[in-house]
Amino acid sequence: MIRIRKSLKVILVFGIVAFLLSGCSPQSTSVSNSVSHTPVPSTSSPNVTVVASMNSKISTDQAKNPVSAAEATMSWKLSNDKTVHVSSNSDVVASPVLGDIAVVTLKVPDVRPIPMYYFLYMMKKNNVWSLKGIMASPLDNSLQKVHLPPYSNLIDATIQIKGMGRFEEFYSPGTAITLANISENNSNLPSGETMEVNARALPTAHVYAANSNPPIIQHSGAQSTQRVTVFSQGAEHGLYYRFGSGWIWVAGTVSQFNLTRLSKGLQSHVYNVLKTGYASGYSTNS
Repeated sequence: MIRIRKSLKVILVFGIVAFLLSGCSPQSTSVSNSVSHTPVPSTSSPNVTVVASMNSKISTDQAKNPVSAAEATMSWKLSNDKTVHVSSNSDVVASPVLGDIAVVTLKVPDVRPIPMYYFLYMMKKNNVWSLKGIMASPLDNSLQKVHLPPYSNLIDATIQIKGMGRFEEFYSPGTAITLANISENNSNLPSGETMEVNARALPTAHVYAANSNPPIIQHSGAQSTQRVTVFSQGAEHGLYYRFGSGWIWVAGTVSQFNLTRLSKGLQSHVYNVLKTGYASGYSTNS
């Protein structure tokens, strides 16, 4: 039995950012909201924190790709009374896309000494990208860390977004990795290299449907394989494969060489993005 470590959960009701250990999934899709934050107490005057985050309506031209849509819709009011927008590519940490779904990770400009990341969950409909959910989390060294060889000291947070799927984000300065279980209605999946991969190297190794009789093990036996598509998008790499009626997706600022190692390390985290009714188990042939 795999022990599942409780991850830091930062759950957002769309338009309302709250730093919580647990919470509910975003339901609203309203725009032009202002969100208040409580600044982190500071004993040093140069410290700058996010006081409020705002999302606004954007033009059709700005919504033609997920990154420009994310940059245009978000702004932040800081504790130094400045309002900032992302205007530099260096503040776009990651932006993996799987068909009609994208996760754009933005670093809020001018926040110090503890940087703030915003994960923006974008969906495309009729060739227009729109914001469906937000998760915010600080790069705070005091938070519990996880290790996904070859990556270490990663902070993780989870979110479920109605109509999109379940996501777990792993991040550190300059690194962002997404593990997701997305809905079956996604289309226009990226092309790449399709291959048969040893199922033991994937996040869902030894996952089974606990409510079936007898239990249905997703992958069993040392020789069990899974058809996987590996793809690249600029400097980012990812993979996806069928799981039940949806897709498992792993992507981010990782090299293709490290992608398989990373995927195997996610086996103890995959339950955070699966629906209820799945458990860990090993077949007698394993």
